[in-house]
Amino acid sequence: MFTLADHLLAVAVGVVLPVLSAKGGADPAMRMALATDPELRRAVVQQSAATQWLVTGLVLGATWLRGADANALGLSPRGVEPGLAFAFLIALAAALVLVLRGRFILADPWRRQRTLAQSAAAAPFLPRTPREEAGWIWLSITAGFCEEIIFRGFLLAYALAWATGEFAPPSPDQPAAWAAAVFVSLAFGASHLYQGKREAAKVVVFGSSLSVLYVLSGSIWPSILLHIFVDLHEGWLWTKALRAEADELIEAGLHTPRE
Repeated sequence: MFTLADHLLAVAVGVVLPVLSAKGGADPAMRMALATDPELRRAVVQQSAATQWLVTGLVLGATWLRGADANALGLSPRGVEPGLAFAFLIALAAALVLVLRGRFILADPWRRQRTLAQSAAAAPFLPRTPREEAGWIWLSITAGFCEEIIFRGFLLAYALAWATGEFAPPSPDQPAAWAAAVFVSLAFGASHLYQGKREAAKVVVFGSSLSVLYVLSGSIWPSILLHIFVDLHEGWLWTKALRAEADELIEAGLHTPRE
């Protein structure tokens, strides 16, 4: 059932990655450098994307070595079933709510400032310039696809296989699937500890919602698409709020725009 590659990947994703993430987030000098050095931010984005694609390639390779197909990672939907259609509808509804919430925030100065303040822990990693925004789009697509394959596709199936004896997508009628979903959501949140404990806790909640979509549908695609959209929206909202605040300062004569 398991191969050595499965065990090594599970330890790397479920244990090593969270530990490294926690250490990275505890380095104030690095966070300050990221907040002030655009070249360093771009390098970190590129390194992060490359690492995620590398690990995703290893996951796909381990799946092939196990003799399994793409369905083992939830990549091959079993047709249009009620659970899959429901998961896509939930993802679409969540995306619409985010768009409306974003417009609501941007329309009010106090809410913009509050949003920027709440994003302070993640601010060193968020885009500030048009060039960084383009990089953020690529990083969002990378994170949405790769992290879902790595965590919900592979790690959830790995945890579930200990109970079922089979590497396969979860089913909502499996109690072990929900237990595995909790474990994966915690590991997913812990892998974002570099953003701070508060942000990591939010990621646990977000990851839990993505896990629910996967368990309900048996397909990883609703989770992938929602994940990509949420990351794209986060970068869009941050840059819009940041620019709106800068524009207000310029109008008040308190800030000089850069050439």
